[in-house]
Amino acid sequence: MLKEGKYRAWRNIPIGWLTHSIHGRDKTEKIFHVINELIMIFIVLLLCSLFSQNSKELQHVIFIVIFCHTLMWIIDGNFHVYLLDSFQFVENAGINKVIDFVQWAGARFENSEAVSCVLVYGSFCRSMFHGRSDLDLRVVRKKTGFAATLLLLYLTVYVRVKSLFAGIPTDLQVVDSFEFLVRQMRDDEKPVVVYCVSGVKVENLGLSFDEIVRNPSIIMKKN
Repeated sequence: MLKEGKYRAWRNIPIGWLTHSIHGRDKTEKIFHVINELIMIFIVLLLCSLFSQNSKELQHVIFIVIFCHTLMWIIDGNFHVYLLDSFQFVENAGINKVIDFVQWAGARFENSEAVSCVLVYGSFCRSMFHGRSDLDLRVVRKKTGFAATLLLLYLTVYVRVKSLFAGIPTDLQVVDSFEFLVRQMRDDEKPVVVYCVSGVKVENLGLSFDEIVRNPSIIMKKN
């Protein structure tokens, strides 16, 4: 059942649960996740206080905090990725559905005025994709107004939820700069551009997304 290593799941899942709001995130998205979760906890505590006299007891508060944190972890999408990384029986929905999802997500982000580029990294861009690969999707944020940025961040939550129901474990992040991507991604990951604003240059480009759509087998891992 476990992927590699006898205790892999018991290590990955608790760590993922504890750090999902902040691990590997760029500054803007990290702040968004933390504030969003705190707002959710406050609302649930407030509602409970209106309908329950025991809501202020310590054990109830702890339960609400754990419940909200777990729900945000699942919605955030990392839950699915950690399951994929931990258990052999968890797979993605297949390369054709993954490509369809990338096209759908790219179209959603293209309509946002806060998006500079949508890029795919990971095994997808290294021609090592297989049935147990996750999708590493990165959205480069354009410096714009608060409202547009907030809408982008909530759009990202929606896309993550969509990926969960589509059976596509997706590591989707909004980043503030290409410099963050250079530090975060591997040297052999040449990004596949799904969408990019005119005039924005992406360094070290990989395969063309249109070429992948026409021939998905070119990104599949060879047996």
